[in-house]
Amino acid sequence: MHEQVRVLPAAAQAVDPRRGTALVLCYAAAAAFAVVAWGAWRGFTVDLSPLELTAFIALSASAGQISILVGPRTWYSPTTPVMALAALAGGPVAGALTGAASEALAVDRVWRHRLMGSSRSALEGFAAGAVGLLLPATGSPLVPAAAALAASFALAQVARALVVRVREIRPAAVALRAGALIDGVETVVAAPVVAALLSAEQQSAAIAVAAVAAVVAGLALAERAHRRQAEQLERERTAARTDALTNAPNRLALDEALVLEHARVLRGARPAGLFIVDVDRFKLANDTHGHDVGDAVLVETVDRLRAGLRDSDLVARWGGDELIVLARDMPDVAALEAYGERIRRMICERPYRLPNGDELPVTASVGGSLLDGGAAPEVVLKRADLAVYRAKQTRNASVVEVPSSPRRSLAAVGGSASAAF
Repeated sequence: MHEQVRVLPAAAQAVDPRRGTALVLCYAAAAAFAVVAWGAWRGFTVDLSPLELTAFIALSASAGQISILVGPRTWYSPTTPVMALAALAGGPVAGALTGAASEALAVDRVWRHRLMGSSRSALEGFAAGAVGLLLPATGSPLVPAAAALAASFALAQVARALVVRVREIRPAAVALRAGALIDGVETVVAAPVVAALLSAEQQSAAIAVAAVAAVVAGLALAERAHRRQAEQLERERTAARTDALTNAPNRLALDEALVLEHARVLRGARPAGLFIVDVDRFKLANDTHGHDVGDAVLVETVDRLRAGLRDSDLVARWGGDELIVLARDMPDVAALEAYGERIRRMICERPYRLPNGDELPVTASVGGSLLDGGAAPEVVLKRADLAVYRAKQTRNASVVEVPSSPRRSLAAVGGSASAAF
C-alpha cells in the first residue's frame, strides 16, 4: 500500500532530514532476512515463469509512479494489488521481489524514502505470499486474496506508526487515521479484483498479466489527464489574476490578498501598510509620447517596485496608472510614513529609459494607510485613496492617512513636483 500521507510538522519543529535512517535500514535488513530465511527453509522457488515474474516487477514499478490525489496532502499508488497477485501466484519470494520494485522508478525521491518504500512493500509482498501458501486450500480464490491483503494492511499500519513516531509527525492521529482509511478502502475494493485476477491467472498467466497491465495503464492515463487538467486550471486561474501588461497581480488578486492579510492581522499578526501609487501626469505622457511610452512607464514602475521592495510585499495594478503596494509588518505610523517615502524615491530617483533609448523623468504620488484590523479592507483602501488624492495636490509626494492614531492622522513627505514627462 503505497499511499503517501503527507502531514506537515508543526511550524516550530525543525525536522532533521536524517531522522528515521535507522528505521529505514532496519526495514531493509528485515526484508532481506525474511527472504533469506524463507529460502533456507522452503527454497527460493518462484511459481512463475521468468517472463511472468519480470512482467509483474515491471508493472509494480509502473504502478509506483502513479500518484492519485485522494485528500489533502494524501496520494495513493496502486502497487498493493499488483504485489498481492504476484505473491499469491508466485509465492513469498515473488511477492517480495515485486514489492521491492515499487520504488524502482522513483528517481526524484531521496534514497531514504525509496529504500523505506521498497523495504516495506517487500515485507508486505513476502507476508502476502506466505499467507497464501500457509492457508488451507479452499475452493474460492477470494479467501487467499482477502487474507493476503489483510496481512499487507496490518504491516502497513505498523510501518506507518513507526514512521510517524520516529519522524515526530504532528498531528500523529490525523496521519494514522488518513492512512488507515485509504488502506482499508483499498483492501475491501481490491480483494474481489485480486481474486478474479488470481482465478484468471490459474487459467492463463498471460491473460492475468494483460489485465493488470490494462488497469495500470488506465490509471496512469487517468492520472495524467487529471494532472494536465489541474495544470490548465491553475494556468487559467493565474491568468485571471494577472495584469496582461505589467504581469503584476490584478484587482481580483489584490482583493483576495487583502482579505487574507486582514484575516492574518486579526489573528494577531502585525499590521500591514496599504499604499496607492499614482504616476504623475500619466495622461500627458500618453498624449505627448504615445501609449507605448505610457505602457513602458507602467512596466518599469512595477519592475522597480518589485526589485526594490521585500519579497513578501505585493505589487498589484489596480487600474489605469494606479498601482497598489501591500506591505506586511508596519508596526506604527512612523514605519508607514517611511515606507511610503521609500516607494516614492524608488520611482523618482533616476530617469526611466524608454524603448527608443530616450530618458524620461518620472515621479509619483503615494498615499498610504494602515491595515490594522480596525476597519475592513475596503475602508482602508478609501483612506489610502484619500491620501493619494492629497498627495496629488503637489505631486511627487507621499501622504499617509491613519484616523484615530495617537500620532498625527495625516502626514506628508517628499518634494514638490519636479519636471516630469
